[in-house]
Amino acid sequence: MTPADSSISESEHSRSNVRWKAWLLLLVVFVLGAACGIGTGGLLLKRKLEAAMSNPYAAQGPIMKRMERVESRLARELDLNAEERAALGKEFGWAAEQFKTRRTEFLDDLQEFSNMTYSRIEEALPPEKRTEFREKAGRELVPWSPRPDTPD
Repeated sequence: MTPADSSISESEHSRSNVRWKAWLLLLVVFVLGAACGIGTGGLLLKRKLEAAMSNPYAAQGPIMKRMERVESRLARELDLNAEERAALGKEFGWAAEQFKTRRTEFLDDLQEFSNMTYSRIEEALPPEKRTEFREKAGRELVPWSPRPDTPD
């Protein structure tokens, strides 16, 4: 083997190493990016859910925001005058109130059901296990645990 053949072989070997390292680096960057994206998205979703669950009566929710965008877009695209905008706003306002009313009724029914289930479980347990159940239920069933009767 001549020195020229040896240098070609080493050159090809070094290019192969560089390519392999480049692919490995690309894979690591992709995996880290995916992990960060999933982690951040999960964290944001968790916080939004916790906020909505902590005070569901005050949460606007995506439907209310969507109604506001649709009202605004319709008024703009239909080139409505002040009177027509007022009529549109009145109807969307009525729809929003109906939605809030029905949502509150649903949450009240859900809470009543949750309280009833909590009570039935507690009654089914022997007296010595009820205290422990209350403690664990308060920790584990936070979104469904009994709450004050009046919404904030």
